[in-house]
Amino acid sequence: STFVGPDGERVGLARRLDNLRSEGDFGGSTTTAATYGAKDGERASPLRRADNLRPEGDFGGVTTSAITFLGPDGERVQLARRPDNLRSEGEFGGATTTATTYGAKDGERATPLRRADNLRPEGDFGGVTTSASTFMGPNGERVGLARRPDNLRSEG
Repeated sequence: STFVGPDGERVGLARRLDNLRSEGDFGGSTTTAATYGAKDGERASPLRRADNLRPEGDFGGVTTSAITFLGPDGERVQLARRPDNLRSEGEFGGATTTATTYGAKDGERATPLRRADNLRPEGDFGGVTTSASTFMGPNGERVGLARRPDNLRSEG
């Protein structure tokens, strides 16, 4: 006997019964929430450690390094422009000797070189190879699906 399910119908959802029942009223708060409840979102004040570094003597407000590395009143250095000593002599027409010697060429593509090969088939070629005729299905049709018999039988 083989199992045949209903065609195109979905199997119903099996809801299992549980044996868990709540006893008494549930107020919505747990012991963990009561013990470790929400805290105010205030930030802790930063700890300021005491240091032992104290300046000795008077401080005038200017250090020796500041006096040493001060620039000249913050003025900008003038840019030195040198005069140009290159002069063109005669007229320049825009044509160079390279352009006149090797003038513009047409942008035609070169024909590809086709090398002669030395591979020649011997005899006549009908158009169908031996492997193609061997492995070709009948009239190009699809091979039918082979249904194997079921070898699983229920015992007892």
